[in-house]
Amino acid sequence: MHAMASPECRSEPINFHFLIDSIPALIHTGLPNGDLDYFNQTWLNYAGLSLADLQGWKWTAAIHPEDVAAIVERWRACITTGKPFEHEARVRRLVIRTRTDDAGQVRVTVQDTGIDLDPQSMERMFDAFYTTKHGGMGMGLSINRSIIQNHGGKLWAVANDGPGLSVQFTIPKYQH
Repeated sequence: MHAMASPECRSEPINFHFLIDSIPALIHTGLPNGDLDYFNQTWLNYAGLSLADLQGWKWTAAIHPEDVAAIVERWRACITTGKPFEHEARVRRLVIRTRTDDAGQVRVTVQDTGIDLDPQSMERMFDAFYTTKHGGMGMGLSINRSIIQNHGGKLWAVANDGPGLSVQFTIPKYQH
């Protein structure tokens, strides 16, 4: 016995975005000019970004820096030749956690799955004018550390078990 859909069911339009959003994979679509125009909900949830944060060529900021050049080169070749293109990439993920630590202070952890830093860079990353970014000024983390220390806190970084690192800070709880 075969089950057949009723004519009413067959005439309903298929909601492809709903279908694609239910697939547990990172899926996107691109336009003929190379702009990416759609990212499924799984992609958005994983990256913690909005559609507007990724559209066009902004999606490259969500890809691991070591993977971007090769993926962009292959994507541009696909656009030029029209040949199918599939890729796997390390997608950056930012996770922010807050909790109260054993000393009763508020601890905030910002975990990034981006690039790894060597131990020497991790020791210096909070120094004024030290940067690992092209065009960076090296002031952001130094200023953050000063502000946190002036409020009785501490700021430091630790390597993740996987790729990237976590920047953590503690500050005393607000007392009424």
